[in-house]
Amino acid sequence: MILTQFNIKGGVKNERLSNFELLRIIAMFLVLVVHADFFALGVPNRDEVISEPLSSFSRYFFESISIICVNLFILISGWFGIRFTYKGLSNFIFQCLFFLISIYAVCLLIGFSEISLRGIAGCFALLKWNWFIKAYLCLYIIAPILNSYIEKVSKREFRNLIIIFFIFQTIYGWAFKAADFFVNGYSTTSFIGLYLLARYTNIYKPKYSLLKAKYDFIIFITVSIILTIIPFTQTHTGQTLFPFDVFSYINPLVIISALYFLLYFSKQDIKRSEVINKIGKSCFAVFLLHTNPNLCTQLFIPSIKSLYENYSGITFLSITFGYLTTIFIIAILIDQIRLLIWNKYLTRQSNS
Repeated sequence: MILTQFNIKGGVKNERLSNFELLRIIAMFLVLVVHADFFALGVPNRDEVISEPLSSFSRYFFESISIICVNLFILISGWFGIRFTYKGLSNFIFQCLFFLISIYAVCLLIGFSEISLRGIAGCFALLKWNWFIKAYLCLYIIAPILNSYIEKVSKREFRNLIIIFFIFQTIYGWAFKAADFFVNGYSTTSFIGLYLLARYTNIYKPKYSLLKAKYDFIIFITVSIILTIIPFTQTHTGQTLFPFDVFSYINPLVIISALYFLLYFSKQDIKRSEVINKIGKSCFAVFLLHTNPNLCTQLFIPSIKSLYENYSGITFLSITFGYLTTIFIIAILIDQIRLLIWNKYLTRQSNS
């Protein structure tokens, strides 16, 4: 992921800010939580909600606070702006290929996977699986066009474009799903809107972004509670009072929640930390590891289901937290090998 500050006047400043790197780390852990909750275990049904209301409510709440994860990554990119370079593009592609190919090779060696056209296609992200890689790569490619527009357009025109975009997305992409290209936020189209929103917020500092940090956090928590209560109540009563997908990336409430969580961290004065910055630099590896097509459905999801079936309450939460943390650490450590190869061999060759 890119964290390069793009100056509206044309200057570029490469700097990793520890408050945003910490936010990136948290966002990636929230990705793990999303995949360990509804993705792995499914949405709690009415029988579960009635028989185990506390457990079900907790799962809805965890989904509510973590569903902002993907939007956060794009908002961070938009906040600073993506500076397109062939080296940066190559680095991102190499990181993806390193994990996709090496994990498939290891799985073949230990007999966890078999050689197949689908397996080989997965090594190059040619499957619908790992949609984020392609969606973000496309955003990276078109970022120079977006940046050029941002530099030249007036504040008023920029603001109006964002308003029109989100009205259109909300009506046609979320509420009525009449535009397939939004895909509930699993698309570059939605990423563009988030990117522009973050750029506008950082450049022009509109009134909604000037609240004290504590109010930003209160808004985030309040929206998360609303996102919890709506589906929990509907499932418990069996009545669809809110006929729209609450946990869609393009739900306006989810976008607002992500934006204010980012604003909260943007106002935190965290002393520069090499540890945080180093982990933040590698945290996309966590996504590449646990969502790998050779591991996710055969290992990650079954292990989460097994934990849920054998443990409950605080015990389940504690063990699952430890499991997810272990995955996070392993991914960061593996990525150090990738960085070593990139910095010592590939970067040197590209400069020669």
